[in-house]
Amino acid sequence: MRRRTHCKKEFNIVDKFEDSDMEDTCTISINSRVMHTFNLAKTYTINAFWFVVDACSIYLMWVVLHYLASHLYVYFCAPKTFVGFLYSPLIIAAPHCRALRWVIFNGAISIDNMWLVFGTWLCSKIFIPKLTQNN
Repeated sequence: MRRRTHCKKEFNIVDKFEDSDMEDTCTISINSRVMHTFNLAKTYTINAFWFVVDACSIYLMWVVLHYLASHLYVYFCAPKTFVGFLYSPLIIAAPHCRALRWVIFNGAISIDNMWLVFGTWLCSKIFIPKLTQNN
């Protein structure tokens, strides 16, 4: 089937194409757009995944450090015996005990702040309605 136009010159140019060529061109164009959109979505998903992994790994690092430092502090700086009680005022000023206290204190603050960020994000997803565009 041939396409007709108002001008004879245009008819000759358009006449050179067959419908099957036009369909193939449209199919290739649609396929390339779909593949482009798929690749963009795939790239965005992969980037978002690694962002979440990085954020969770920092949180997990603070949780592990806080847990380990709490147990190491009790073992090295505040033993559960009577001798440990007498020995603790001397050992509490040692550099390793100060470092463990720093990790415990700052780890707790970081964990609290991360819960605050997570709670804020969750509330924003639950309570803020999605805006739709009206065309």
